[in-house]
Amino acid sequence: MTDARRTILFVNAAHALTHYVILIFPTAVIAISLEWQLGYGELVPLATGCLVAHGLLSLPAGWLVNVVGPERLLAAFFALTGLACFLVAAAGSWLMLGFALLLLGAAGAIYHPVGLTLLTSVSTRLGRDLSINGVCGNIGAAVAAAGTALLTSLLGWRWAFIAPGLAALLLAALFAATSRARPAAGTVQKPASSSQSLPVHNVTLAICTIMLAFLVGGVTYNIVTVALPKIVDERYAGALPLIGTGALATLILVCGALMQLAAGRLIDRLSLASLFVILSGLQMTGLALAWLADGHWMLIGLALTMAAIYGQVIVDDAFVARYVPERLRGRAYGVSYFLGSAVSAAAIPMMGVLYGQGAGFTPVLALTAACGVALFACALGFRYAVR
Repeated sequence: MTDARRTILFVNAAHALTHYVILIFPTAVIAISLEWQLGYGELVPLATGCLVAHGLLSLPAGWLVNVVGPERLLAAFFALTGLACFLVAAAGSWLMLGFALLLLGAAGAIYHPVGLTLLTSVSTRLGRDLSINGVCGNIGAAVAAAGTALLTSLLGWRWAFIAPGLAALLLAALFAATSRARPAAGTVQKPASSSQSLPVHNVTLAICTIMLAFLVGGVTYNIVTVALPKIVDERYAGALPLIGTGALATLILVCGALMQLAAGRLIDRLSLASLFVILSGLQMTGLALAWLADGHWMLIGLALTMAAIYGQVIVDDAFVARYVPERLRGRAYGVSYFLGSAVSAAAIPMMGVLYGQGAGFTPVLALTAACGVALFACALGFRYAVR
């Protein structure tokens, strides 16, 4: 196995792991509340510290990439994630549980700026490798609830944290062991794109449009992904059982996963600016349909929206890899995920306020449609900036 392939395999495993462990508690808390005789509403807010730390601490983690080195930080991610899982499993009070979850979120914050910096520095086919990495993260998130429920039912909720903790420590040991036996300098050809960034005609406009795109895209991503099952239930599947609503929501999410793979291939064939315009236009169209239509057309709009959103995630990561010099990529990825987490903290309460006005999801989808128009404008501005 080449050094580059080894690195990509560990980065993909880390992506699956970080999304898995962050989503253990929302399922495990059901069993914890029964064991501790505390209400679900009393315990579930303890996840707030974990989620906030996971997003906000990505900013200092990106800064540490150039100070400590990405490989050492990835090893630290595996080790700290394993230790934090053990601390959660050992918790005997809500205070200790909240503290351990905070540490788990802090450990997870290391991944995105570090893992993506490593991946883009060794990748020879950026689009393919970013799309596979994205799918690995989606798999981790998708199996978290089922894996947690299975371990909890068989061994108890503490093992739902112990098992992935052991896996994380095993990955840390394997990563450290294989890092010692690296090829001699010069035996692995470094991709030219890993250290060279593409030229930009108007740097100020490019930075402003991308940062605004991260913000408005974050609003749409968080609202649509969280509200999707309820939107389907309220505006299409009201007469269907819950399993039918879940199946429709899952099919819509599958559209996103397929587009993520397609976007990876398109990144290697089209310019990022052109792909940005295409995906943002697709998202704007889908959001308008979801807002203005009902029935089948509403489902088509949601499917187009989810496909565009998941495709845009890969394109956003590619922006940093293609347009930011290698020495600054860790910080750039940290900033992008910091912006996303800041928006996610406000998007869901905003959705609750709009939904509570009594008009259902109409004002919520109107807001996302406006964000879709703003995203399309950002795409046109970015294309002009890099022409």
